[in-house]
Amino acid sequence: MASASKYRNHFFKKERLQNMVNAALVLFYTVVLTILFSFYLLFSPRTINYTTNFIQEFNQTTVFTQPYKNDSRNCNLFKGQWIPDKRGSLYTNFSCTTIPYKRNCFRHGREDTDFLEWRWKPDQCELPRFSPKTFLSVVQGKTMAFIGDSIARNQMESLLCLLSTIETPKEVDKDAEDLYRTWEFPKHNFTLMALWSQFLVTATERVFNGSATGGFDLQLDKVDQNWSEKLHLMDYVIFSDAHWFFRQNYLYEGRNLIGCVYCQAPNVTDLGPSLAIQRAFQAAFKQINECNNCKKVFTCFEDIFTFSFREWHVEHGRCMQQNSTNRERRCCREGIGLGIQENSSGTN
Repeated sequence: MASASKYRNHFFKKERLQNMVNAALVLFYTVVLTILFSFYLLFSPRTINYTTNFIQEFNQTTVFTQPYKNDSRNCNLFKGQWIPDKRGSLYTNFSCTTIPYKRNCFRHGREDTDFLEWRWKPDQCELPRFSPKTFLSVVQGKTMAFIGDSIARNQMESLLCLLSTIETPKEVDKDAEDLYRTWEFPKHNFTLMALWSQFLVTATERVFNGSATGGFDLQLDKVDQNWSEKLHLMDYVIFSDAHWFFRQNYLYEGRNLIGCVYCQAPNVTDLGPSLAIQRAFQAAFKQINECNNCKKVFTCFEDIFTFSFREWHVEHGRCMQQNSTNRERRCCREGIGLGIQENSSGTN
């Protein structure tokens, strides 16, 4: 019995020693492989994915567009078309926590995702994929405001989602009616704002027999104070408006009624939405130019013909007979020139 017990103890000691040796060998080989792989990542001449992305982001700080070779023309970013992009969006409704619940389409049952797989392609150059990191480095210490209707609000919320992949924003201001919101990115000292102004100019809803009509009296020579009183805070302004101009609106300058939109009223000239849009944008730009206590503001604008309702206009035209894929592509291309052409005389 003693001999058997002595043998078992010897066996177990030998087994433990062997296990320790095996563990040491595994640890040794793991360390060696880790070191070798680290040297491979650092010194390998081959380009791997994360290195390519880093170089692309670095280059974007100085080169935002890439013109085609042997092409000396300047790239017109607004002349091009939407093309399929299977990479999809940089964020999802699950990854972006700032999407308001009531505007989170997928959480409310939307199933199609094809609309996410498009990108803008100028005819004369390539636009690099949007880099939130580069964007935040460019706008550091600045304030950007989206001013307009629901399109402006949606654009701000999309940009907010893109930037939140780099830094979590902090909401610092919001009114009770969700018409005015302000977010800050403390690490980059960047502020992002959205201000609701469906006409950019002063508007009063018309009332008939005690009920709102949905039409408005527009004071085309007087800007909306909801955004103008905050203009001195802004470095970049993006105006995006036009949806509300396609209503039965009455147009005023000073105390004078100069016309209407779709009113069919006797002795009132129907000037159409185009003139009203032009005058409203002119008033907004005039306000910026004459602002004495404002910063040097960089301003962009989008109108209904360029983006917001492009599909609506062309869908009821000659694109109607195309199949769905061709219709989308043709509408995107044919709608581009309308906004620029429509507003070129009134917003310079």
